[in-house]
Amino acid sequence: MDDGEPGLAANTRACGGSALTVNYLTAYLSLTRVGHVQPGQSALVSGATGGVGHAVVQTSKALGAQPIAVVSSAHKARRAIEAGATAAIDLSSRDIHKAVADLTDGQGVDLALDPVGGARFGELLRNVRRHGMLASLGFTGGRQPVLDLMDLIAADRHIAGYGAARRQRRERHPSPQGGRQADRRRPAATRMTPTIITRCAPVNA
Repeated sequence: MDDGEPGLAANTRACGGSALTVNYLTAYLSLTRVGHVQPGQSALVSGATGGVGHAVVQTSKALGAQPIAVVSSAHKARRAIEAGATAAIDLSSRDIHKAVADLTDGQGVDLALDPVGGARFGELLRNVRRHGMLASLGFTGGRQPVLDLMDLIAADRHIAGYGAARRQRRERHPSPQGGRQADRRRPAATRMTPTIITRCAPVNA
């Protein structure tokens, strides 16, 4: 590889590098299409050092938001800060509600993005501001969330999900009400959908 030529790091396999697009497209589309994130807004990100979470931290930062990473250790907190998080909440030593309150002057975050699910789902929802949103991106921590519906109703919060595969099917087979025409009006970059990689093959130089 010539100097200055873009490419993968020397220790990254080609098939692994190609999978980066899945995480970053998921991050970008969930932030812009679902979360409608705006510059200056706070974005709470669970599993912030995992594949999707890491991409959400970096992408939200690039879009001008202030990502707050939720992690499970001091080592992961350092990694999240290095990746661009404005702040990191280490759940092994800090209470998430108090930490979010301190970081947002008691208002809660504008947006939470959760690729983890499970028991932490309700905790994230409680830390979203009034009229804010929690976007579910996955369920590595479990498919059955734990939440109190009063946390949803009393503060008029919103829950949404982002699924790349479902969106891809919908755009390939639009509804009769002009779905395909509406899709053509959107910029090409926003119509990109992640590709699911099921097998890696060796690449010969």
